[in-house]
Amino acid sequence: MTMQPATRPRARRLGVKKPESAAPPNAKPVATKLDLADLDDMLGYHLRRAQVAVFADFMTTVASCKLKPAEFSILLLIQANPGRKQADIAAVLGIKRPNFVVVLSRLLKRGLVAQQQAEGDRRSSALFLTERGLGLLTRARALLDAHEARVTQRIGALDRGLLINALKSIAKG
Repeated sequence: MTMQPATRPRARRLGVKKPESAAPPNAKPVATKLDLADLDDMLGYHLRRAQVAVFADFMTTVASCKLKPAEFSILLLIQANPGRKQADIAAVLGIKRPNFVVVLSRLLKRGLVAQQQAEGDRRSSALFLTERGLGLLTRARALLDAHEARVTQRIGALDRGLLINALKSIAKG
């Protein structure tokens, strides 16, 4: 006796029924406003949403420089504080040492930053911008002026100042 191949889909052969409410595979989801519940009154939620929006604009703005926000911040601090130890830069930015080492390694490989033995402490490295790093930072800074202007336009110059002061207060703890 030969067995005939099953012609019904496997799910039906096993007695599983397709749910009645299943949407066709190419159907577009219905756009309805989602109730945010208590999230709409939570500062952390809105801080995170704002960060996502600002970082997205940042990344688009400096795409040609291939810099992430942390990399830009590190370059800016090294320019303003040449010869400072990497631990000092990491602490100001709130970046944990292992994470800072990873970011710094990328900047070193790109030739944007140079390390030298720190004066008075042979275990530490002092950081300096290279000419290449200064050139890229100058270019990125010019691009980011437009980014800052776009973000400021969304909230107004007065509210920008108030927001920065409020965020500083939160960060102080």
